[in-house]
Amino acid sequence: MATEILDCYDDDLDGFTDDLAGDFDFLSSSEREGWLAQQWAKVAEGGGWGEEFSRVLTKLRQSQLGLVSIESAALSAFTGFITREREEPGRSDRALVRASVLASLQETNPAHLWLVETDVGGLPSGACYGRAMWRPAPLNAKAGKLAGQAGAVMGEAADEGAQLTVLPQATFLADAGPSYFWDPAPSSMLVHPGCGWSTPLRLSLGTFPWVYGHRLQAPAPGLAWRSNSIKHPAPVAMRIAAGMWHPDGNLRADARDVVSAWKHWRDATRPLVAPLPTAAAKPGQVYRDGERLVADSASAEEVGINGPLGFVCVAAYNFIQERFAAFFAMRRALLRGRRHLTPELRELLMKNKDPCVRQQLGVAVLTFA
Repeated sequence: MATEILDCYDDDLDGFTDDLAGDFDFLSSSEREGWLAQQWAKVAEGGGWGEEFSRVLTKLRQSQLGLVSIESAALSAFTGFITREREEPGRSDRALVRASVLASLQETNPAHLWLVETDVGGLPSGACYGRAMWRPAPLNAKAGKLAGQAGAVMGEAADEGAQLTVLPQATFLADAGPSYFWDPAPSSMLVHPGCGWSTPLRLSLGTFPWVYGHRLQAPAPGLAWRSNSIKHPAPVAMRIAAGMWHPDGNLRADARDVVSAWKHWRDATRPLVAPLPTAAAKPGQVYRDGERLVADSASAEEVGINGPLGFVCVAAYNFIQERFAAFFAMRRALLRGRRHLTPELRELLMKNKDPCVRQQLGVAVLTFA
């Protein structure tokens, strides 16, 4: 039975979490592993790779290890799904820059990865990638000859006189305006001329693959983060997102960020959701079922809610709701079992600067062995 541990964050969080993610005993291996499998199933179904995950889950249940290696198996299934389509040759470096930026964010700010807001000046390649394009031969014959020689030196089968032009572009979409995840970005950010960044990079990695607050239609934008032959940015982002509802990553995260993000999301969507009926009056009508939206006889990716901040499909709404709930369900289970966690998890708990964690430790810290 759920306790009121989450009241420290918000009075509504326990009920919200129970409805969307349920409760479990972290110290029970069967309950913990079963709950994690449920979360992966929801993520896979919402991201369009449910069949791949189902096959992996069947194999795990038939193995001697059971569900103990669910995270690595699920990530492997997602990687196989997302790498079927690769970046176009002219944009292969985009995968490299995306993966490098995500790795940098993990290394420099591990406690604040749910919502990332950072100036691009300190990121690899300035969060830009260069796209090579062939241009027609110049009118000046001599210049055309030199350009053709340059192309040959680069190993390209260039036409005589062709020019290779590199056009740097932003690696991620800008999310500067008001959205379901963000207030408007500050206007005083430095301008970086590399590919035109004039606002901070904003990514909601906790809700990957829906990472932009203004793009909550289907398919999810993060599913378009293609790989090249060596770098796989989407699986990197999925690993970050999954960490939010796996023990290690959850205890590294400062839940104040997640609470703030949840409140913004709740306040932005509540005026659109509250008037909805609790049962469908006609086929395809969107209605509320607890904390979820339902659209009988209609695709959850095609229908949804619409407001001043844009359209939100039912699939995105439910997915985002569930990811918030999963974070808090894991945090609650970890805090409840704090006296009996492994030394590694207890160390992470002790280092967490979240005041609600400190409040719980104020009761239990002297009992740690």
